[in-house]
This record gives sequence, C-alpha cells and structure tokens, in this order.
Amino acid sequence: MSSMKKLIHSCHYAGSQFCNWVRPRAARLLRLCRDSISWLSRFLLFHVHPFWIQLGYYLAVSLAGYLVLKATARDGSELRHRDLDLFFTSVSATTASSMSTVEMEELSRAQLLVMIVLMLLSGEVFTSLLELQLLRLKLLKQSRLDEQADRRSGFVDCIELGIPSSAQKVDSNQHNEAKAVSVRNPNMSNKLKYDAATCLSQVVLGYILVFHVLGSGLITLYVYLDRDAKQVLERKGLRGDLFSLFTMVSTFASCGFVPLNEGMVAFRKSPGLLLILIPQVLAGNTLYAPCLHAALWALEKASAKRKELGDALRNGRDVGYFHLLGSVRCRYICLTALLFVTVQLVLFCGLEWRSGIMSGLTPYQKLVCSLFQVVNSRYAGESAFDLSMVSPAVLVLFLVMMWKVLSRDKKENQLMVSRHPLQEKIQYAS
Repeated sequence: MSSMKKLIHSCHYAGSQFCNWVRPRAARLLRLCRDSISWLSRFLLFHVHPFWIQLGYYLAVSLAGYLVLKATARDGSELRHRDLDLFFTSVSATTASSMSTVEMEELSRAQLLVMIVLMLLSGEVFTSLLELQLLRLKLLKQSRLDEQADRRSGFVDCIELGIPSSAQKVDSNQHNEAKAVSVRNPNMSNKLKYDAATCLSQVVLGYILVFHVLGSGLITLYVYLDRDAKQVLERKGLRGDLFSLFTMVSTFASCGFVPLNEGMVAFRKSPGLLLILIPQVLAGNTLYAPCLHAALWALEKASAKRKELGDALRNGRDVGYFHLLGSVRCRYICLTALLFVTVQLVLFCGLEWRSGIMSGLTPYQKLVCSLFQVVNSRYAGESAFDLSMVSPAVLVLFLVMMWKVLSRDKKENQLMVSRHPLQEKIQYAS
C-alpha cells in the first residue's frame, strides 16, 4: 500500500515538473506565433500589392481544395487517380467559372461539402468581406499611428506655449461638432474610416448569413413539399438538405454548379424552386450593391442610436469599399438589370416558345423557366434547358448579354492608386 502511494506521489511530482517545464515554452511558442502572424499581416498590408495577395489567396485555396477533394474521394473511385481533373474542378469552383471535367454525381458527399466551401470562398460578396477585414487592419494601424502623432504634437505644443495639461481636454460639444464635420468631409480621418469599415463588415457578414440561411431553408422546404422535386432527389440518392445548401451557395456565388449531371434541367417542372433561386442569383451578383445600400438604409432607419450605420452608408466609398454605391447609381443599376432581363425574356420566349425545348411544359412553367434561363445566362450560368437544342439566334443573344463592361469613376481610380504601396511611399516621402 505504501509503495502504491509512493508511486502515485512520484507520478504526480513528475507530472507537475513536466507541466512547469512545458508551460513557459508553450507560452513563448504562442507569443512567437502571434508575433509572426502580426508581422506577416503588416507585411502583406503595407508592402505587398493587392494583386499578389489575391493571386496567393486563389492559388492557396485551389491547392487546398484539390488535396481535400483527392483525400475525400470514395474508396475505389477513379477520381483518386484523376489528379488533373480534380485540380481543374477545384480551380473552377474557386474562381466561380462553373466548368468541370467530372460528373457531379461521381462526387461523394464529403467532396460535395468541400465544393460548398470552395464556392463560398470564391463568391464576390465573401471576397469583398475579406477585403474589408484587411482594410480594417490597415486602418487600425494607421489610426494608432495618427493618435501617437497627435499625442506627441500636443505634448510639444503644451511645452512651447506653457499650457497646463488640464487645458488639453477639449469640450465634448466641440469634439462632437468636429467629428460631425469630419464625417461630412470626404477626407475622413483613419479612425472614422476604421469605424465605417467595421460597421460595413458586420452588415456584409449578416447579408451573407441571411441569404444563405433563408435561401437554404426555403429550398429545403420546397423540396420537402413538392413531389416532383422530391422524386428527382430520391432517384439520384441525394439528400435534400445537402442539395439545398449546395445549390444555394453555388447560386449566390454565381458559380453555376448543381449536384446533378443534368443541372437544373431536372427541375423544369418545379417553378417554385426556380423562383426561389432567381433572387439569390441577382443578390449575389449585379444587384449586390443596391441590396447592400437598401440594407444599410433600413438598418439606419430602424436603429437611430447607431450613427455608424449612417457613416458607413455615406462614407463607404471613401473607406475604399467600392461595392457600396450611391442611391442614384443603385437605381440606374436596377433599371439596367431589369431592362436587360426584360429584353432577353421577350426575345427568348418569342423565339423558343413553340420549340422542342419547351415540350411538356405548361405556359406558366415555360415563363418561369425562360425567366430563370435569361437571368442565369447573364450572371450565374445555371441552365433550365439543354442549350445544345437552343437556336443559334438565342445563343448569340446570350453571348451579347454575357459581355460585361467594367468601368470605374474618377474618384474610384484615385482611391485605387492611393492604395498602391509604391504610391503610398512616394506620397509619404513628398
């Protein structure tokens, strides 16, 4: 009995000595990792051009996606030996190009989940959120440098003028007035820019979560209630919740992947599902700027106490978030998108209403499928018809509508130039 107590005591003593030896070394290792990450973030923000950051991001995500897709393939599946096809699929999902050399039904459930993550990381809205986070870190560093410079200059002024330190405090009313003036001033301070970027990042994150959760829930509910859609998934052996999440993420990211070989052609007779997906296509692409503007405006009206919402709405582009546009430009974007969709819908229905691709559909199903097709032809790339059977005139129409002209205004170009690291060094030196 005494030998057992001695053994327990010796084990307890050895364990405590080991913990005492490990604890400081683990703390130093964590401190080293934290300092390394901080140094790397500062180096990327202040010394690397945004182009190289984006290129490194897409290469890293594509390579990681390829490795995970290869590791999660079914046992005995040929996909384990088709490295180039898996890498091509990973790159396609990461860049939202909707091209694949493998059939989607060959992918396992784990691989479908990997594809969901890749498409989520490639979406324009999500990448803009990452850009906001990097911008927040940069503005936080600059605002701290500004505070240190103001503190040093105020201390020097007090010494030269002989002003007591108590006189350094500014009246709160004057401070609020100065802050209000700086908000209206396009040359915002870095602190106000940081607050606006923080508010914008929270709203964009909520925007992503609301659309994905609500959209996935509606798709799951519709698949559960609609007999035709349920039969399609049962015949393919695909779970409804996995299909809903995959389709929602792919549609919102404008990726165009569907976990069925036929794509959305299998759901031509499910107009409710197509109507659920159409707003997701627009909200994640061209109408993102108007929707974000409307969300900020509604949140500002609903919560009057949070003034940073109004600051973010009015000064988002001064911060450098170019997806946030003014109300006039948002109206023009909505009208332009409505005009293009209407023109496509009229021409498509006029040319294909009585063709073979519409056979077996009711007039209501024809109209909804046509609307889904023309919306996706310009944005997401999903298809409700077999495009090989579409007339050449309609293909030319789709080709014209897929052509997008990218333009920036003068203010945006100036802000993009000012964010170039070399330009910042030149401005600092001058």
